Amino acid sequence: MTIDLNLKKLTQVGAVLLLTLFALTPQAISATQSLPKVQAETLTRLIDDGWLEDARDQLLPLIDQHPGDAFLRYELTRVSLGLKDYDLADKQSRKCIDLVGDNVAYQILRGHVLGAMAQRGSKLKALSRAKGCRQAYEKAIKLDPGSVEAREALMMYHMMAPGIAGGKKKIARQQAEAINTIDPLYGHFARAQILQHLDKDSVRAREEYQAAMDEFFDDTTPYYEYAGFLNQQKEKDKAVSYYEMGILKDESPAGALMKLGLMLSSDDRPEQAIDAFERALIADPAEILATVHLSKVYLNTKKYQRAQKLLTQVLAENPGFAPALYQEGVLLSKSGKNLPKAEANFRRYLDSRLNNAWQPRTSALYHLAKVMEKQGQFTEAWVLARAASDLEPYNKFLKREADKLEFMGSDD
Repeated sequence: MTIDLNLKKLTQVGAVLLLTLFALTPQAISATQSLPKVQAETLTRLIDDGWLEDARDQLLPLIDQHPGDAFLRYELTRVSLGLKDYDLADKQSRKCIDLVGDNVAYQILRGHVLGAMAQRGSKLKALSRAKGCRQAYEKAIKLDPGSVEAREALMMYHMMAPGIAGGKKKIARQQAEAINTIDPLYGHFARAQILQHLDKDSVRAREEYQAAMDEFFDDTTPYYEYAGFLNQQKEKDKAVSYYEMGILKDESPAGALMKLGLMLSSDDRPEQAIDAFERALIADPAEILATVHLSKVYLNTKKYQRAQKLLTQVLAENPGFAPALYQEGVLLSKSGKNLPKAEANFRRYLDSRLNNAWQPRTSALYHLAKVMEKQGQFTEAWVLARAASDLEPYNKFLKREADKLEFMGSDD
């Protein structure tokens, strides 16, 4: 029996902190790692850019060479969480604590791991892990009362966790006020979260974001945060407007334009998404993922020739680039023009160490199964669909597809 502790959002917040917002300070890196600084920074950049399997393949032998290096184990834990390898994340985060138990970053990381693991297992295990998650955040705050990251994590825990898991709304409010004392900008965001999620008061939440924009006029962060809030409130046009206000103030807007393009794509606004991705490429011509995302928009709007032209360009300059291989495979499968090449692309993608940086292995297996089905190879299609279903045993759609192909394969 499993129990939903309502920690899903906490887990998502943890993932965002791990892979985008939260990073070790230079002092923490120098204090806990034995690699040259440049090599350590390269590894961190690899993970922050999403190349998780490649980072894992580099980290494992390095840990064998430097078993007492807590920084390497910290980074492997981040990678393992991103790849949803919770057993490895658990093992490595434990080792981090054993090696450097008084490090704030490692305590926060340990909390994120336990928060993610609280979604699995029996009721007793889930409750135990949730408690451990909370205690790790609390210890991080004791180690550094001025850590906004630790207080934000604890605030989110108490906002989202039910009482049976120790969630206390009063403590969430206290943490928001503590964050405001430490960093008034993030204090506005914390208060807005409390108002939105605990008080269900979107009017006052808006006032907090507006106060942040007024007080920190030259900072882009309040505009992007408010845009995210407006997007959650289904105020799409207004969200785009505030995103654009932030971009006007942003000295390096390529990343923000990429996020805007993705938001517009998910809202089924292809023309605006195309504009955002094209502007991202103008801001940073080396941002090849923007080209791949642009091709995806063209694919979704059935502009196959434009999509193919962009993907051909990317692969000519970056042979074997996993996201482009995947997208071209989808394109060729949907258009039906070159199924053997689509098959080859998906197989190369599945063999790539970087495949999880774009789409999960499950998706590639599913698409490859559909390509094999279109080619009349039903038994092979069933084997691939079954492999995809085994990776996500609770996905009913994948199970139905595998069962259908098994029936078809019986006559193959």
